[in-house]
Amino acid sequence: MCRCRTLLALGVAVLALATCRSDAAEALANPGFESGTATDLSGWSVPSYWQGAVAVAAAPGEAHSGKRAARLAATAKGEQWWGRLLGTPLFDVHLGRPCRFSAWAKGTGSLRLGIIRYRPQKPGENPYVYLWQPEPVALTADWRQLAFEYTIWEPEFQRTAFCIEVQGENAVALLDDVAVASTVPEGVTFTVDPVHPMLPEGGRCDLRFRLAGTAAAGSARLFCFPPVGEPLRQELAVGADGVVPFTLSTGAAAAGLWRLMVAHADSGATAEAWADVLPAAEFARFEQAAAGMRLPEGRLHLLVIGDSLTDFSRGSNYVDKLAFWLARRGGERCTVRNVGVGGDDITRVWARLNQVPGTYRQAMYDGIFEPKPTHIIVFLGHNDSKAKSTTNYTEHAVAPEVFDETYGKTLAKLKADTGAALIVVSATSSVYEITKANADKSQAAGKAHSLFGKPEHLERFNAIAQQVAAAAGATYLDVYGPTRDCPDKPRLFTADGVHLSPDGHRFVALFLLERLFR
Repeated sequence: MCRCRTLLALGVAVLALATCRSDAAEALANPGFESGTATDLSGWSVPSYWQGAVAVAAAPGEAHSGKRAARLAATAKGEQWWGRLLGTPLFDVHLGRPCRFSAWAKGTGSLRLGIIRYRPQKPGENPYVYLWQPEPVALTADWRQLAFEYTIWEPEFQRTAFCIEVQGENAVALLDDVAVASTVPEGVTFTVDPVHPMLPEGGRCDLRFRLAGTAAAGSARLFCFPPVGEPLRQELAVGADGVVPFTLSTGAAAAGLWRLMVAHADSGATAEAWADVLPAAEFARFEQAAAGMRLPEGRLHLLVIGDSLTDFSRGSNYVDKLAFWLARRGGERCTVRNVGVGGDDITRVWARLNQVPGTYRQAMYDGIFEPKPTHIIVFLGHNDSKAKSTTNYTEHAVAPEVFDETYGKTLAKLKADTGAALIVVSATSSVYEITKANADKSQAAGKAHSLFGKPEHLERFNAIAQQVAAAAGATYLDVYGPTRDCPDKPRLFTADGVHLSPDGHRFVALFLLERLFR
């Protein structure tokens, strides 16, 4: 058995962190350049502060696959000829995970692939650092796949972006089928239990990182990012059973989200956990709420269906907090699955449940009823109720009568397919001062947009959801009123006034814990 290492207690100020949860290996935008207008490549551009020109290449024979490619041309600045293409969005860094960035290319001149590593701004320090292929590759008239393998070990880098550069006088490159993928050997995994521990300031929690799919050997590097202060790094031994035990110990004034990442030095397998450290009084409220739950006998499997308020901040959102307290009360017999999808409304949920071809992120519902849920939470309405600028905000994304009918059909199908107890949760309130100001900016710029969170719109759709829940025999929980009436309401939401902040996820999790299984 390897000894459990303990992180020394740190005294740090309170700061709630919100981060993007995207994985570059799965979410590189428009990798085949098929999306966009006839003159635009969605997700790719040449920023004004760089050189070069990019255009859509759609003539016969110009694409490596599909119908479109990108044409990147070098331009001159003084005696230097080059052009650089930037991919968006930015992605979280997975420390220690080996990755491969590749693209198919042909043309004239030479090409190199690179990444931009971003770190917090500090005086006298560049907040972004490039990492390029060692040498540019000469282009030819034939398609070739160029690849660049890299691993980021420096904990100060938190985000990455991907870029492609063509070099040479009048050089032109055709690009297609860009990809970013992990090169961790197939089947090798690192998991962590618990995924999202919650503890009071000054408390401690034990985590177990478990390596599987390869011989347990060597060491692992663990990185800890406190809410405030410099990241910490430790070398840990991998036990003969593949387990790396670790104890997180926090000091006073340490409230906030702590990010923990571990990487196996030999295979590159990684795992991540978010520990939520709460002021003692707030933690006590969670403990009291969890203690009041009367869990049913036997297996309990909770399925959570929702939109971006459920999908975003995975690893530390309200669903993860529910999972932690359910497991703490009921152990392994209590499981939770989150199938929230950003942008969802009730019509898309209905389409995905019925496997309608072409439904956005259909794979999120693969095996949705395996294991069969005993309880299902449906938490929607934020996207359904948004109003369209193209109709002067008189029409919603989903017409109220369609919301009514489709919600009813969805609950009936969920009940028929699973027999689960159904819980309908209202949409939250939003910070309308923010959402209205954002809509006004888009209106002034002449951009089509949606207006989120208008109180009378949310209240109308929540009333429909309550009626549908009653007709279906489902429990209805009103989180709209509590979020609307919260004295410091803006702290519950991110800068857009709609999505939940770390405080907002805590608020919703506690709201549910105080009402479920009573």
